[in-house]
Amino acid sequence: MINGTKSNNKSSVRKPIALVVALIASSSVVSVTLSGASTSGSSSYDASANASCQPLQVFGASGPLASPLTASDSELKAAGYPPRPVENVSALAGWEHAMNSVKNFTTPQPVCGSTTHALVNSNIWAGHVVNNSDFGGVHFTSSESIWTQPSVSGNSGYSNYLFAPAASFWTGIGVSSLIQAGADSIATGTPQYRFWTEDYPADTIWEGPVIRPGNQAYVYVEYIGSYQANYFLENVTTGEAQAFTNAATYVGYNAANFINERMGSYYLPNFGSTTMSSNGFGSSSTNWSLTSTNDKVTMIASCGTVMSQPAGVSTDSHFALNWYSSSPTC
Repeated sequence: MINGTKSNNKSSVRKPIALVVALIASSSVVSVTLSGASTSGSSSYDASANASCQPLQVFGASGPLASPLTASDSELKAAGYPPRPVENVSALAGWEHAMNSVKNFTTPQPVCGSTTHALVNSNIWAGHVVNNSDFGGVHFTSSESIWTQPSVSGNSGYSNYLFAPAASFWTGIGVSSLIQAGADSIATGTPQYRFWTEDYPADTIWEGPVIRPGNQAYVYVEYIGSYQANYFLENVTTGEAQAFTNAATYVGYNAANFINERMGSYYLPNFGSTTMSSNGFGSSSTNWSLTSTNDKVTMIASCGTVMSQPAGVSTDSHFALNWYSSSPTC
């Protein structure tokens, strides 16, 4: 997406631009530009050898670990589990809860969609963004979050979940190149709820365990080098998870994102309020908690109406996202 407009045409050309976010300070809107949105801090390569959306490696064939909370780092890695975020108390609590809830690994059944969850301005994003320039320019390589998937009302005018209004929730790293994963509440005739991963500007890959409204989602994204990323998607409520490695054609290091997104030119379905918690992000050696010092992004319609807005980040890294308005044009 560029400037709040989504293209569903796979042949369309999207060019990287700076990510513009809006900060709500008192009653005024202040626009700022995150640094690092150029080719500095990101890279790409010819994706022709990895054109398929099939995972490069799938974990979990032998089932979940019997004792993930006491497993060694090497045991966790071999089984496809996210690493233990030992430096981050709030993320560690969420990690322990999610890992201890895994009952079963399901096999990814990817659908290569034409939807994209990606480059934005404040017209389609709300949430919190961390700029790596605040951390000495360190390359961010991972992010994680937990939330309860909200329900939305169905809309009989839409039957295909690839082309329908959605309230999307996700975490990821990067700006103009973006590795991300999340789950959408989609306003088709009968509402649909689906996990996905994406390596923007490539298209969304729809995969992950079954998720329903009221279920708790846990998402972990990690760039592991050699143009590959690890993903861990879990329905914590049911204990079903998927862990796999996929090609990361476009590699971004310069921001960590915790976001509610409106899909392109569609309206934003009323999701009420949901809270993203255990929000963490890291480099190859350190994991940090989301704090109140990051950039706060509010989704604002073209006429200035607030559509979705995050609350401030609490001391244990969680924050609420609140829906206010559906229409992007008023």
